[in-house]
Amino acid sequence: NSLHNIKCLKLSKNYLYSLESVTFRSLSNLEELWLDGNSLNFIDLLLFKGLYNLKYLNLSFNQLSILDQFIFKDLAHLEQAELNNNKLS
Repeated sequence: NSLHNIKCLKLSKNYLYSLESVTFRSLSNLEELWLDGNSLNFIDLLLFKGLYNLKYLNLSFNQLSILDQFIFKDLAHLEQAELNNNKLS
């Protein structure tokens, strides 16, 4: 699977409203994921499952109001998560 080798995926400003829980399942080598500037209001608990190598995650400028406390559980190498400009409190 050629997707397996992707290191950086930029889906910024793509008018995304939702993502299926298996969307990134085959991207185990992914290191950067850019989801900023969309209209995401919910992140499935399993969305980031298997992204063990992810170091950078950008979820800024979405409509997120709540994140499950275990959403980043599998992201052992995560160094930076951008969450600004959401509806989180």
